[in-house]
Amino acid sequence: MEVWHMREHLAARYPGWEKKLRKMPDDQIIAIYMRMQRAKPVESLAKYVGAGLLGYKAPEHYIYECHRCYQWFESENPDIQECRYCGADRSDMNVRPV
Repeated sequence: MEVWHMREHLAARYPGWEKKLRKMPDDQIIAIYMRMQRAKPVESLAKYVGAGLLGYKAPEHYIYECHRCYQWFESENPDIQECRYCGADRSDMNVRPV
């Protein structure tokens, strides 16, 4: 689970904390979330996470296919300029969102 997902769970569990949660460091979010999980699991809050209470959304993933080495890889960065495996230019690759 990613930190933005934990923030959404915390926002659903503690209404009114949205501003605090946006400013809070990631380690603190993880600590509060883990403590909350030990006290009471959040399965019942799962329906609120997709609502985007804090305005976070899952990062988009892109698939890069290299025509020179016939490899593909996935990344969140849409602006990769060369193949991770052979160093081919962006012009030798296809990019598509997942």
